[in-house]
Amino acid sequence: MRAVLTALTLSLTCSLAFAGSSSAQALSEEQRAEIRDIVRDYILENPSIIEEAIVELEEQRRIEEAEALRTAIAENQEQIFSSPAHFATGPEDAPVRIVEFFDYNCGFCRRSADWVRETIETHGDDVRFVFVESPIFLQSREGSGVAARAALAARNQDRYLDLHFALMEYDGAVTPEVVMSIAEEIGLDMERLTADMEAEELHAQLDANLDAADAVGLEGTPYFIVNGEPVRGARFEHLDALIEEGANADAG
Repeated sequence: MRAVLTALTLSLTCSLAFAGSSSAQALSEEQRAEIRDIVRDYILENPSIIEEAIVELEEQRRIEEAEALRTAIAENQEQIFSSPAHFATGPEDAPVRIVEFFDYNCGFCRRSADWVRETIETHGDDVRFVFVESPIFLQSREGSGVAARAALAARNQDRYLDLHFALMEYDGAVTPEVVMSIAEEIGLDMERLTADMEAEELHAQLDANLDAADAVGLEGTPYFIVNGEPVRGARFEHLDALIEEGANADAG
């Protein structure tokens, strides 16, 4: 309200100053007070102008925020898209590149898992999908970090996706015990997995993932990036539209 009033007052002040004085001299306090009263009365008579101004301000902020995120993504694209530490499906030169930041204890990430699987199976070589473990619940749920390390370690047995989707399909809190139980159930070499999970590079990779997530404005998971466009949350229709746009652009 104060911002709107100030803007209108300044606008009207300038108009009256130039209209009433060829030398555009500063108005007196009495004149300024009179203008403020005029603006106040106008707002009271036309309250919708406040809502219009707020809507316009929010839209401008949204545009600026989205542009800032795109810039951050571009500046961190090597760590996000091309790091060999990330598991990825699809060819490197695919027309559509998708990145997902996720936590195995994230309910919305679990809801997204079917969409992720279907996207990989449906679009084939048109899509490169990059998985970025981002255990944002690490401080409150130990299983988030353990699950992330287990998934990364499963790459050494060529079983990343098997463990990834098995963890995502689990109905309940993913604890360290649950992680190891699921890994054993799907037939992983547990002795090798346990040893590989303690590799220093896995801990370093998770730290790097979280740093990258912070850099691109992650506030929660899942967080997708489709050809440089950020998508917060499980917004499947929007994600599908971006995929179609990217595929069509390449075809054209």
